[in-house]
Amino acid sequence: MEENMKPIIQSKNDISESHNGLGFLNDCISCIVSEELNGMMELELVYPIEGVLSEHLINENVLKVKANEEQAPQLFRIYNITKNTEPDRINVQAKSITHDLEKCFIEKLEIKDSSGMQAMKALMELSNPKHKFQLSSSKTNKGSTLLERKNVLECIAGTEGSILQKWQGELTRDNYSISLDSK
Repeated sequence: MEENMKPIIQSKNDISESHNGLGFLNDCISCIVSEELNGMMELELVYPIEGVLSEHLINENVLKVKANEEQAPQLFRIYNITKNTEPDRINVQAKSITHDLEKCFIEKLEIKDSSGMQAMKALMELSNPKHKFQLSSSKTNKGSTLLERKNVLECIAGTEGSILQKWQGELTRDNYSISLDSK
């Protein structure tokens, strides 16, 4: 892992794409980001139990890492911690910050003969609670769908009638932005 690729740990209450939070995890043993096309984007990190910032590796805190060559560093929210006394390591699992949209719901999203951008805009407007994510699409083909009692991420992808299923394309996650574009 290159020096400029070291993960940064941030408090769940002070997340930023532009600062270094609580610090660099310089003694990180490994950090691997996995991304499936139109699917999950997850991180697995291994860190020494006695590492300098190990006390900050807790659920809900955020890791900022360079996930790929094309994008700026990405934010991942920690959801699982496993401590192994042999060989004295902490295994951390984190999901893209976009999974915070699982906490936002829509009662009913009915879209008729609309573009992908119109569908994403309607989803943003109906989200409860409101969020700071930007949802966009360059898809101009017209489509329709009806989704009820779903979280925002399910409406985008992952359920029958989702925007991804109806409008097709490729999802791109970029911190607080999700876009659906042509393949």
